[in-house]
Amino acid sequence: MVTPWRWARLALPITVLLGLLVVHPAGTAQGAGTVVASDLANPRGLVLAADGTLYVAEAGLSGSEAFTIPPPYPASTRGTTGRVTKIAPDGTRTTLADHLPSMALGGDASFFVFGPAGLALVGDTL
Repeated sequence: MVTPWRWARLALPITVLLGLLVVHPAGTAQGAGTVVASDLANPRGLVLAADGTLYVAEAGLSGSEAFTIPPPYPASTRGTTGRVTKIAPDGTRTTLADHLPSMALGGDASFFVFGPAGLALVGDTL
C-alpha cells in the first residue's frame, strides 16, 4: 500500500523527470548547448576526464566487404572504420586508435552499426 507520505516523497522526483522531458514545440530540447566535436562516425561511448578531455568511442561506418549472416539477418557489410578519439578542452582532436572493426547489419545504409562502443577511465588511464 502506498501511503500519502510516500506519494509526497515521490512527487518531487516525478516532477523533475517530467520537466526534463519537456521539449520545445519544434521538437528540439530547450536550452543552449555547445558543439565540441562534429563529423564523428557513430559515437557510442563517451568519457569525460577530470581535466575536461573528452574521449569518444566511434563505431565507425562499416566498410565495403559484404558478408552474409544466417537468417533472419540481412546481408551485411564490415570494415575497419571504428576508432577512439580524444578531444582536448581547446577542441584539438587526436585519434588514439583507428582501423578498429566495424559492422553494419543490412549494409552501408543501415542504422545498425556495431563497433567500438564503451570506454572506461580509471584514474588517468583509459
